Amino acid sequence: MVIRALEGPLLPPVNEIRAKIGVAPVASADEFFRRAPLLLVATGKPFMYPDSDWGDSVQMIGPCVFEPPADIDTGWLDDIDRPIVLVTTSSERQAYTNLVTTAMDALADEPLHLFATFPAGMPDGVTSSSNVTL
Repeated sequence: MVIRALEGPLLPPVNEIRAKIGVAPVASADEFFRRAPLLLVATGKPFMYPDSDWGDSVQMIGPCVFEPPADIDTGWLDDIDRPIVLVTTSSERQAYTNLVTTAMDALADEPLHLFATFPAGMPDGVTSSSNVTL
């Protein structure tokens, strides 16, 4: 249902351009993208559906970093003397604030340190406590 909703506005202009240059139309976005002899996808197999049948022409290359990593002091990790729980969110903006705040609330009284990441940017209104690093 989602794919069809996206393909509806995409396919007519794509096929119009294809007709102008004398190549056959495509019936789906999947057909359009998979016509290439090699398609590099910036994700990893663990994040894909288990029964994907993309074949050898699709290679998952993992995330692509477009900026050099920041020079960050990680010495603070040595000061944590209890188990660490990692809660991480997508690198695309999504409604993920509840995931982190729920984890913080649920684990507030546990003998651990919660480390939560927001790769797409820190959402407004999220505050940490002494056993949380955001």
